[in-house]
Amino acid sequence: MKWLKQWFLRRRIYGDLSEEITEHLREKIEELVASGMPRKEAVAAARREFGNVTLIEEDSRTVWRWPSVEDFFMDLRFGLRMLAKSPIFTLVAVLTLGFGIGLNTTLFSVVNTVALKPVPVRNSGRIVRLERWFANNLHGDSQYAFSSEEFRYFAEQNRVFSSLMATSFPLRVAASLPLDPSATQLTKAFVGPPESATVEMVSANYFAELGRAPALGRVFRPEEGEVAGADPVVVLSYPYWQTRFGSDPLILGKVLKVNDTAFTVIGVAPLEFVGTGNPPVMADFWTPLTMQAQVLPGEDWLNHPLDYEIQLLGYLAPTAAMNEAEADMTVLEQRFAEDHPNSENKTTAITVQRATFFGNTEDWRFRAIMALLMAIVGMVLAIACANLANMLLAKASGRQSEVAVRLALGASRARLVRQLLTESMLLAVVGGAAGVLFSLWGTRALWLAAGQFAGSHSAFVTHTPPDGRVFCYTLLLSVATGVLFGLWPALASSRSDLTTSLKDAGTAFGQRLDRSRLRGLLVAGQIAVSTLFLIVAGLLARGLVRSQAVHPGFEVRTVYPMPLLYNHDPAKNNALRQREIERLEALPDIQNVALVDFIPLRSTWTPQVEALDTKAAPGSAPSSVLARHISPAYFDTLGIPIVRGRNFTRDEAQSGRALAIVSAAMARQAWPQEDPLGKKIKVLTSWTKREWSTFDVVGVAGDIRSANISRLDPAFVYLPTSFENLKDYSVLLRISGDPREAMGAIRSALEQLDGRLRPAFSLLNLEDSEVQGQILMARTFTLSAIFLAGVALILASIGVYGVMAFLVSQRGKEIGIHMALGATRQNILLLMLGQGMRPVIFGGVLGVVGALGASGFMRALLIFPGSVDVLYGARWFDPFAFVGLSLLLVAVALLACYIPAHRATQVDPLVALRHE
Repeated sequence: MKWLKQWFLRRRIYGDLSEEITEHLREKIEELVASGMPRKEAVAAARREFGNVTLIEEDSRTVWRWPSVEDFFMDLRFGLRMLAKSPIFTLVAVLTLGFGIGLNTTLFSVVNTVALKPVPVRNSGRIVRLERWFANNLHGDSQYAFSSEEFRYFAEQNRVFSSLMATSFPLRVAASLPLDPSATQLTKAFVGPPESATVEMVSANYFAELGRAPALGRVFRPEEGEVAGADPVVVLSYPYWQTRFGSDPLILGKVLKVNDTAFTVIGVAPLEFVGTGNPPVMADFWTPLTMQAQVLPGEDWLNHPLDYEIQLLGYLAPTAAMNEAEADMTVLEQRFAEDHPNSENKTTAITVQRATFFGNTEDWRFRAIMALLMAIVGMVLAIACANLANMLLAKASGRQSEVAVRLALGASRARLVRQLLTESMLLAVVGGAAGVLFSLWGTRALWLAAGQFAGSHSAFVTHTPPDGRVFCYTLLLSVATGVLFGLWPALASSRSDLTTSLKDAGTAFGQRLDRSRLRGLLVAGQIAVSTLFLIVAGLLARGLVRSQAVHPGFEVRTVYPMPLLYNHDPAKNNALRQREIERLEALPDIQNVALVDFIPLRSTWTPQVEALDTKAAPGSAPSSVLARHISPAYFDTLGIPIVRGRNFTRDEAQSGRALAIVSAAMARQAWPQEDPLGKKIKVLTSWTKREWSTFDVVGVAGDIRSANISRLDPAFVYLPTSFENLKDYSVLLRISGDPREAMGAIRSALEQLDGRLRPAFSLLNLEDSEVQGQILMARTFTLSAIFLAGVALILASIGVYGVMAFLVSQRGKEIGIHMALGATRQNILLLMLGQGMRPVIFGGVLGVVGALGASGFMRALLIFPGSVDVLYGARWFDPFAFVGLSLLLVAVALLACYIPAHRATQVDPLVALRHE
């Protein structure tokens, strides 16, 4: 630690060194005087012989370990003084950088929370979530669902997990709170009305393995997960305890009623615990998994090996790798399947993934979207960097004499570059600090917006502040930004022509600034990116306008989708659902009840088909179509017309006759200029077994937008539902009376059928749940694009204005000569506008070409029926967007050029020439 001591004592050491050198010089002078030389001559001779004292001192200091550190702090102090001398420049630079860095940090904060940050539990780097893969390529939440018997089998047999935990998906239940806070027993006199709450049922080791000590009370004990129905206890979430129980410190031992069962509160989870996510919903309370029958009456998860209802999480053993865990669990699943085969959804493999709050963030599509978003906001930062580079080039031109003097006095070019880069890094770091502030506000605004969709259970976002990863990202981004916008100006300024600069003649860096290719390229790049953003935003805005007038072609305001009740026993389930349908049909406020396997505008089925007896040209008939199983009441419920032929009858649907109704588009493509009635069509009804079924076409339905509101269905086939197997269906209810009264009647009917209370039962019609959801996506994309385009346009305009203003200020002598030789003010104006608009036009052309490519890419990406066409049928070349918005950008740039160009026309030739 000797060097550290020397660092703190360096002032004294430097003083001693200076005194020692002075003493040597004095001794030499005295020696010369003693030899008979006059003192004045002796002083001069001694100094000549000794050399430059200051340089000797600096060379002597280099033997110590801290010269580079001292130089850094010297550069830092000098940079701060230079920035303080130009407060307006510093403020503009910091705000520009702060905004660009803030946008990037905001998006990275979201990505960090969604994809990078693990669930907030003990040893979060080792916890993984199990995912299964089906032979029929089924994707989605079902890949994370396992049965209780699988959980028990895996927990006993696996060799790769130190512990395995189970948790249900979030469930909505009816919970009744005690009216009397001191009540420890529930009676009708002391219980409040049932209200909707979110519960998760977990294995008994859930909290203990996650390492989350309760804020109050205790968590589940191991024995509370052994006997079904024996342990009616709950652990409350911290927000639920605060909001519904008023942070009651005496909550332990109190009871709340879930359906008809009294549960005792044994603990309150800590504030920072928000669950294990997937989906990112925070539960109100947790119960043991063994209480499933009481939480969900009428269902029995615990004894059905193929009832996939729970998620599995595990801690990898210290010596186990993820690929080893996947291999081990796949083998265990195959052994389990030997005793419990699942012919419909065979599992082919088990994989594991890092447990994040938002589920599967390792999918390549998710990563591609995140990379695209980061690239887009990175373009905004690039525009900000281009602005700053131009500003630094302009600022450096005013310091050319200073740079020349320092070079003349012996400063190396590397030393000057380091000094100028230090100033750029200071700007970048301060801009990064401003970016963090912007990011905090921006991230909060994004989470608040997300909360509008996620509801009150998105409260977990208040517990996800920026962590070290976000701050490191911001620091690295700031450093990279400082190098990006500061390196070239530093290199250019250090190449100053000494003779020209010291004479203060000519222009900066010994060359004419109006010919600087770098500045022109920077401006052109800003304009190109701004044009691209502006045109894409215009295309999206045109699509948003179209979306307001789009109608799906069927009734959406009075039609309400609803799932049917469920029982694990197939025979009981079919009978239960049949009784439910009969009850619903008997309600006076319900006009029609239709069965369907895929809800319109939510999802669909895409089987392979083959049209028989067709005269269509080879390859023109569709090889795959959109399809849906429907009951005969489907067309009347949605108001879809049958334009040819007839509908299914109820007897035909119940008997399972192989009939089909095709859309008009399907009829035109499969049987052009033919009557489709009576034709046959083959449909691949089982993908796993490769089974084809042949259907007779009995009707043609009108074309609608049932897969996506943004486009007509390209080809559609309707097949009849099977009343012998109702397990795959939901219902569509067309309500003719007051929806609120109808909801009450539906709720009563359901509660009578299964005994479960539904205090917050409500349904959304297709317009509010599906149509508005798709339009909201288009609106979100459009507003985001407009915001980015506006920011880019403002930054580019500032850049154009800054460059033009700098050119005018540096070319006063040239303008004076032009005017002295007879040039008019109009000539000067046109000259300056032409030079200023040249990079604008070049950049605009590049931006239009890029926008054409982006438009074509979007059209190709959105052509699939399942994707939302946010352009709503707009052509790849929209004249209004391309021509109109390009002219708008040119007009803005022209205005930015005109202001300083007009100032140039006010130059007095005599004053300019005299000044120069």
